[in-house]
Amino acid sequence: MINRNARRKSCGLTLRPAIVADTPQVRIAWICAAKRTPDGMTVKGQDLTDIKPAWKACVATD
Repeated sequence: MINRNARRKSCGLTLRPAIVADTPQVRIAWICAAKRTPDGMTVKGQDLTDIKPAWKACVATD
């Protein structure tokens, strides 16, 4: 899933689902941009985020 501002075509922030492949009972974690994937989970999709790092509040340093 990517959220893009219609007037700013190059300002997108990607949210990708992370799952535990063999355990469907585990809830999905949503990964913002290039944030680290939680241990034991697999992130699905591609990070297409193209906004300035200063605007990515969810991408704090790990």
